[in-house]
Amino acid sequence: MPASLLQNWEQELHTWMSCTTVILRGKPSERDAMIDKIARGEYEIVICSYDILKMYLSRLHKIPWEAVILDEMHCLKNPEAKLTQAVKAIKCRKKLGLTGTLMQNNEKELHCLVDTIAPGAIGSWAEFSLYYGNDIKYGRKKSAAPEAVQRSHQKEKELRQKLQPYYLRREKEINPTFQEVKKNDQVVFCDLTPLQMAAYERVLVMPEFQLLQRGEERCDCGRDSGEKRKKCCYKTPSDIGYGPGLLYERFHDDGPCKNCPNCMGLPCVAMLLKLSNHLELLKVNPHDGPELQHYQREFARTAFGSDLDEVGGVDQVSSFQEMCAISTKTCGKMIVLEKLLAVWKKRRQRTLIFSRSTRMLDIIQLFLITKATKYSRLDGNTKVEERLQMVNDFNSPESNTTVFLISTRAGGVGLNLQSATNVVIFDPSWNPAHDCQAQDRAYRIGQTKDVQVYRLITLGTIEEMIYVRQIYKQQLSDTTLKGGNAPRYFEGVQGNPQQRGELFGIANLIFWKPGGVLKGIQDAYQRSRDGLVIQQNRVQYDSASLRKTPKKATKKRPNVVDDDEGEMIEVADELVTEMLTPDELPPAETEEKPATVSSSGSGDDDMDELFNEATTFRHEEIVGEQDEEEVYQPEGETAVIEDPEPEMTADVVDNDQQASPLRLSPGKKSILSLMKDADNAGDGSTPSKEIGKRVYVPTYL
Repeated sequence: MPASLLQNWEQELHTWMSCTTVILRGKPSERDAMIDKIARGEYEIVICSYDILKMYLSRLHKIPWEAVILDEMHCLKNPEAKLTQAVKAIKCRKKLGLTGTLMQNNEKELHCLVDTIAPGAIGSWAEFSLYYGNDIKYGRKKSAAPEAVQRSHQKEKELRQKLQPYYLRREKEINPTFQEVKKNDQVVFCDLTPLQMAAYERVLVMPEFQLLQRGEERCDCGRDSGEKRKKCCYKTPSDIGYGPGLLYERFHDDGPCKNCPNCMGLPCVAMLLKLSNHLELLKVNPHDGPELQHYQREFARTAFGSDLDEVGGVDQVSSFQEMCAISTKTCGKMIVLEKLLAVWKKRRQRTLIFSRSTRMLDIIQLFLITKATKYSRLDGNTKVEERLQMVNDFNSPESNTTVFLISTRAGGVGLNLQSATNVVIFDPSWNPAHDCQAQDRAYRIGQTKDVQVYRLITLGTIEEMIYVRQIYKQQLSDTTLKGGNAPRYFEGVQGNPQQRGELFGIANLIFWKPGGVLKGIQDAYQRSRDGLVIQQNRVQYDSASLRKTPKKATKKRPNVVDDDEGEMIEVADELVTEMLTPDELPPAETEEKPATVSSSGSGDDDMDELFNEATTFRHEEIVGEQDEEEVYQPEGETAVIEDPEPEMTADVVDNDQQASPLRLSPGKKSILSLMKDADNAGDGSTPSKEIGKRVYVPTYL
């Protein structure tokens, strides 16, 4: 389990059991002595973090364990990780994995977790992907044929049946004491401030960003190969008429590398994340070395241009008053946060604020000090032994602490913070499960009041694309594990570099769209559902004093800053696929309508009056679920839609088998034989026109 949960487990075991228990931690000599005692059978239960498990695997795997319980098992989702391999190497009679998110980003993670508990139960990864994964993903495409959609649903049902002996799902809503508690999950799209907008424009015209943004276009060199720009004539800044940019220069002391310009993808994405979050993040980090600070200083000068004095220079602001004065000019989300905190302070409600960036937490912390707001803070630097005390102090009825600042990665799991009724996700995570887990620090069993969640997303920037990818991943997970017909918004297919569509690939991250990305999705959703309108209201803050004409983009040389945002494994994976040769690749603004005020919000007039310049949606309505399947067709045509089959509701059976590789039940075919049957099935999966019904299906985007 993660180290932050050790004390929680010890506390609960002491409450409910009388077994001898020990936490494996302390100095190396102390841990060695504990393992000797464990091997002699002096302790019945051993509580251990995943890091300690990796360190002492050679000794721990010699002990004949009766059972191994893996809390927060989604930490083992990477099959190549040493941690996952270490857990698989443990010898025991039974393994039990506990997680709230069996599938977070893709189906490979699902396979890895199931295979860790029940090796071979759903086949190898190659078998699983070929028989289940590909059909499920391609059936989610916006333009998928009816046969592909039906095949996708069938494979989802088969997979859920296959998982039943090993997978027991229990949601908190089944608890009678929790059924009256509601969660209102609002997604708030905030405009860039004029200063942010000008900086974003300046950065996007830098040569490294241009190389990536236009890399997928066909090269204009006149050759007949039809090669893309990034693989033909446009690989370095000099190829588009610029001198060597500092961002490029920093990583290419010996000249171009074979992966140019894709090698610039991670640094470029990191800086767009900083820009869309808060301009202060572009400034010099006082904790970095002189060489890195030089690059940060030059990049900040280029991004800020003629607005340099207005944003407070290139050095990080440390004055409370100065931070308060510039935050509403350099971060659109801070304007919304300030208004929200003022209302919640008046109501004496407690709030959790999550951010992926510890530097962003620093900024919010300074802001809270200027507002005389008492707060607590938990991040990766907080000692494990201090965390439980901080949580207990915050939850105490006598506590005067009204805000808890939390790093999404360090405090997104295991904390019980039911005294809070408001949750702010200040910046979105690449992994949708991280944001959902953060919300559940307050929305959990023990909570007696409704919980209001606000996800702050900067409109039209990389943050919105991250959220759009969250929708894709959550829909894929929901339809795979729960069933249902979530709207098929997207054409892109995850993991296929030849079908990135509007979602995947680095070029889809290097952009700025003032009207936002989800606007088109909302319009398509409204057209595809007769009478269904996504409820929305305008986020109200007075930005009249901030409005001005953005400065023209400058052509000064860019620079690079460090990537302290983290969580960009997904981008790295996409860049790797973009570096492959064709032989290595796997086979194959409209005028805004008047907004309708949602009746599903907090219900308080003073909260509605906060908003004016950003749009809010209910997250559940975006992810959505259809009553009937819709098929992509040219507008005005008709399509045959088969009535959806009733979902199977067989109860999950208990798994009392040992943790040795599990076999398929007698009489059931192997996965390979099932695949052969599918190959010989011909057109048996085509929907019957006799049992179908004819409906009008408008086109999507």
